[in-house]
Amino acid sequence: MLMRLAITLFGCIGLLAASAFEKIAILDTYDFCHYFDTETSMGLAQVVDHVLLTGADRIIQRHHSGGLPRYPTKEEDLTLQDAPLDRRRLPGYSPIASWLSYASYRPDQLLEINRFCKTRGVATGVHYTMEEAHNSAWSLDGWNLAHPQYWCRGTNGVPWHGHCSIAYPEVLAHKLAVVDEIIARGGDFFYIDPCRYGGWSPRFEYVEPVLAEWHRRHGDRPPPKNPKSGEWLEVVSMFQHGYIRAIRARLDAAPRKIRLVMGVEHVGHHGEGWTYGFNWFCHAIDWRVLRDEGVIDAIAAINLRPEPSHLWEDTERICRNAVAYAKCPVYFPIMQYNFAEKRPGYPQYAKWSGLGEAEVVRRLLRIAADAGAAGITMECVDYRNYSPEVCKVIREFKP
Repeated sequence: MLMRLAITLFGCIGLLAASAFEKIAILDTYDFCHYFDTETSMGLAQVVDHVLLTGADRIIQRHHSGGLPRYPTKEEDLTLQDAPLDRRRLPGYSPIASWLSYASYRPDQLLEINRFCKTRGVATGVHYTMEEAHNSAWSLDGWNLAHPQYWCRGTNGVPWHGHCSIAYPEVLAHKLAVVDEIIARGGDFFYIDPCRYGGWSPRFEYVEPVLAEWHRRHGDRPPPKNPKSGEWLEVVSMFQHGYIRAIRARLDAAPRKIRLVMGVEHVGHHGEGWTYGFNWFCHAIDWRVLRDEGVIDAIAAINLRPEPSHLWEDTERICRNAVAYAKCPVYFPIMQYNFAEKRPGYPQYAKWSGLGEAEVVRRLLRIAADAGAAGITMECVDYRNYSPEVCKVIREFKP
């Protein structure tokens, strides 16, 4: 029934022709909860309209965050996440974010935002974080907590509490069921962000299925203690790549065309190691293999790392190298915040260059377009974090 409803409401979204230079806003409704009532249709409509002030022609939204699904789900064990008391009834109650329950209220958030975007002529998609809990150090996914037998383990065999390995067929089946729920709610853009993995890395994949595959390939030889060993990464990547291939198969079975884009760090930088190394050594994902197999349709550069001493020349070089090396469409970031000083958003560019933020964004847009980019990603569009001056530049920019 839900699939039929999604087809009826959103089947036309896939017909919206992608612009020559797409402007994609990444939305986390959780970040608006202090300003709009994000548990109501009216509040979600206000969120969409606020995000569209940036000039975005596509909105991709988080499906999970903070361990909370953004829609009623049959796959989660929500009992492990619900607080036994409504904290508003306690002395000195916590801010609103403490009692949000996106998975148990109506309307369905993913469906509603897709619907509002459709009425405004804006295409939609999902920002798919590899770990639904977003940061497993402090917010734990209910399904993972309910299945300790599948928890990841380090080289010493100690389990990582609350984090499951997709090497187990049961975990993979659960993750793909979540993907099916997301597909059923509409959208034609699926952006996999492997860097939001809750701190996961190949060093936590010393679990039974991976070890069995290791011994199948290498006999009695013990697995390396160094998780960045090329041999170990090859084994772990079998499960990582298998997961993404399975997502592709789910997308291909959908009643509309859904593009699959993968986030990549450091693409286009100095030397071979910079062009793909972060995804490989930290996530055991070689995006080039997936590109060559036709699994992913495009990549999104998660950040740029130019040298401040020759900021604009280096940025231009990085962008041109990325497009040339990727051999597929590339999206570049117009990012309001800095992950770190050397992983800068446009405020750090402004600090380095002495230019105003609007002028910095104008230059970054021009560099991306001239390099042959497919468009930009804006991460994340929170409440008023893109200034009116910056929004005007983005709205009015033409390649």
